[in-house]
Amino acid sequence: MKNMSAIRVEYQRNGTTTWANVGFLTKLPGQCTITPGTPGQAETGRIRGFFVKDNEVVGLSSPEYPVTLS
Repeated sequence: MKNMSAIRVEYQRNGTTTWANVGFLTKLPGQCTITPGTPGQAETGRIRGFFVKDNEVVGLSSPEYPVTLS
């Protein structure tokens, strides 16, 4: 984690412009659980992360990665 306190993880459903906080990892490896918008139906979206140090976001976001939820 490059001497940072945590990583904030965000998810954006395809077709929306809103990013939702889905996790806050203080050590790695870590896990975040994201529930599809419609239970039982797969959906796609994007995930990204931000380093956090002393409760402040540091730098820019990570690259955005495509994900599929089921």
